[in-house]
Amino acid sequence: ASDNRLKEAVTNGVGLGIRDFIIIGYLRGNDLKTIDFSKLPEIRLYAANYYFDKSDYHNPVLLKKIGFDRDKYYEKLKRFLESSNYGPVIMVNALESGHTLPDNKDTIFYQVSEIKNLFSFGYEKIGPEVLKKFQQQQCRTLLLRNDSLTIGVMEYLLEKGIKIPQDIAVIGFNDAPFAPYAKVSLSSISLSLEKNATKLLDHILDHKPLPDIINQQPALILRDSIPADWDFNNFEETINVERARRNEKQ
Repeated sequence: ASDNRLKEAVTNGVGLGIRDFIIIGYLRGNDLKTIDFSKLPEIRLYAANYYFDKSDYHNPVLLKKIGFDRDKYYEKLKRFLESSNYGPVIMVNALESGHTLPDNKDTIFYQVSEIKNLFSFGYEKIGPEVLKKFQQQQCRTLLLRNDSLTIGVMEYLLEKGIKIPQDIAVIGFNDAPFAPYAKVSLSSISLSLEKNATKLLDHILDHKPLPDIINQQPALILRDSIPADWDFNNFEETINVERARRNEKQ
């Protein structure tokens, strides 16, 4: 659903006679602005498995929305980690094009327009920034918002002799299929993509009622990139533990 792919998909779909579209994955407000709805027949857009920007809650273009407030979740997770002495925590966050990169000691910002390849960008651009924060004793736990980007950062840190999770604990986002098979199996935040899409399909095809907005809670999947002895029992969100040591996989 990113960039012009959403516009292209909707336009092509309309040409094929499709009127109902379920948008799956990362959706930004600017993505919808690329579509001139006045030039299209009446279509229905539904959004599944993405995080809510403030403007999304009452966006009339999106009839049904399933997702969560990602910023609020990350802040809650950051507070829990630091109150449990698992910090300091550094977050890595993307900005839309045109925004000035703020100077924030708790967050590494980058612009979406700079990315050509997520793994390479994580390795070449974000990895050195994280290493600098670690050397300045500003980073014990790293929170990122894409697993491919995270794998690139981890590769850079491992090559520089940083041990994961002994030196830096790492949490990605979207629980990609490859996350358990990284050099250090990656902890990640997971959303129920298939269940969300099924709910919307049931609504469309079988006229099952749904509220306009479903605020879901993601699950934090703990793997080897987080120390095994860290206690998440007091974290009020859903936790799944999937430890997968390299020797067990081999």
